[in-house]
Amino acid sequence: MKEFHINIRSFAEVREFISAATVQPFEVFVGNERQIVNAKGFIGMASLDFSHPLKVLCDCDQNSFLSFRQQVSQFLA
Repeated sequence: MKEFHINIRSFAEVREFISAATVQPFEVFVGNERQIVNAKGFIGMASLDFSHPLKVLCDCDQNSFLSFRQQVSQFLA
């Protein structure tokens, strides 16, 4: 699993991140030290604490990882 960190500050940003994650052909998870959720589902994403940076975990190759990270670069912590 490859990882990076993001900051999300609103539900509009949650929807935008989910839209980017949903089209990926690999699994994407988001969470913190206590909770990890599927990044492609609104309910799980909405349950996270957005007051701290979140860890994004991707199960993919390096090229796919870099491409996805670039797509969501506005959220990078």
